[in-house]
Amino acid sequence: MGKTPGLIAVALAVTAAAVLGVTLVRRAADDRVGEDSGPCRGTVGIEVTGLSQAWRSRLGLADEVLGAVVTEVLPRSPAAKAGLRVGDVISAVGATPVTNACAGGFWSGRGCEPIDLVVHRSSGPVRLSVAPAPEALLYRQACRSGVPSACYRLARISWSGSGASPDEERPLELFEDACRRGSGAACAALGEVLGPDAARGQEALSLLERACGLQDARGCLLLASAFAMGTLASRDDATAAPLYEKSCDLGSALGCYNAGLMFNEGRGVPMDHRRAFRAYAEGCSMGSTTACTDEGFMREWGRGVEQDPALAADRYRRACQDTACQSANLLGCVNLGRAHRDGIGVARDPARAAEIFRAACDRAPAPDDVAPAGQRARACSLLGALYLVGQGVDTDPVQGLALSKRGCNEGDGFGCYNAGVVFARGLGVGPDDDMAAGFFRRACEGGDEEACTYVLRKLPSLVGVGEVRAGDRPR
Repeated sequence: MGKTPGLIAVALAVTAAAVLGVTLVRRAADDRVGEDSGPCRGTVGIEVTGLSQAWRSRLGLADEVLGAVVTEVLPRSPAAKAGLRVGDVISAVGATPVTNACAGGFWSGRGCEPIDLVVHRSSGPVRLSVAPAPEALLYRQACRSGVPSACYRLARISWSGSGASPDEERPLELFEDACRRGSGAACAALGEVLGPDAARGQEALSLLERACGLQDARGCLLLASAFAMGTLASRDDATAAPLYEKSCDLGSALGCYNAGLMFNEGRGVPMDHRRAFRAYAEGCSMGSTTACTDEGFMREWGRGVEQDPALAADRYRRACQDTACQSANLLGCVNLGRAHRDGIGVARDPARAAEIFRAACDRAPAPDDVAPAGQRARACSLLGALYLVGQGVDTDPVQGLALSKRGCNEGDGFGCYNAGVVFARGLGVGPDDDMAAGFFRRACEGGDEEACTYVLRKLPSLVGVGEVRAGDRPR
């Protein structure tokens, strides 16, 4: 199933924005903004995580409620004064919906003007107004009062260079201190920083184990991936799978996506398409675009869930849009284009398909996507096919060949096949058996069986070559 077009093969995603913050990046000293100069960088003084099914069950919330779960409210913070509680789900800031926990701008790192929040509780929605306080000052005071998460936030501020005072120029030491105090997020951040250093791999693994033990979602995600990919420890899928599930339960969208992969492929757990579907759906609801793609595929083909092409197309649409948790997934975009090209769950609209394929073909691969280069190549090839057959765009063999060759040169066998047909049949170019044979060989090397049959005919004798393919075939 992992090799079927439309479903992401096992390629574990861990590099997207974290539930409790993005990967650490230092800023230049010139960019620093403290609470005593320049614009106020405010925070309401909370910690949040994704709204997983485990949290929904605990809080008694319906599936249609989306947002970020409050896991901690700092004492004497603006949030505490406004009446926010642990277990509240923030679903909107003013008129802007909050659909996941990755967009930290609504609760930290923003200005200090009052904000209106819509909060969901088991009793229903509640509206609250909160006036953020200067973040460095609030976190420093809370850290001195012994709040581990505030020490972690203070370390992040120091690392990023915003609001750091002269006595806070040793951010790694601050992360170490916050970890010792009991901040799982600090342990996870420190483990992530030390992980690439081979000499400190065991230390990094121990830090991730401590982070996960402290119920930090990203710590469990990183720990699971260390075992699943064999980076900091020997590969051990049986250890990794339940850790991904735990990360998912704690609110990590990528933890859910990876848990779905493990169940879908039977890695470390018995293969179970129903459980895979549930994990993908959960990850999609919390902002993982790769999870949306795989949920859409399972809905389209009825794997682990009742077949529903309309919902499949909707999930592909969501997969093809950036979220704060993860960049758009190019396979989701390709599948969305196919849906519009062929009328799967939506009205048939080849022109819209061409727009989607073009955007995917032109999009630079994102580092937090899964196998983006291959899917960009496939999008170029599929757009080329539309130009070759005149679907959704005017027939243009020259443009079609250029796009097919581009896809082929980026490793896509479908583009190689169509380029071979163009040269074999002389579509918009002079027939060239040598060029055709070369493209067919490359398509065959990519697994295209029809191209292989032409190769076996002892090319360049190309009599009887088939038509250009308008769409790619399942393999």
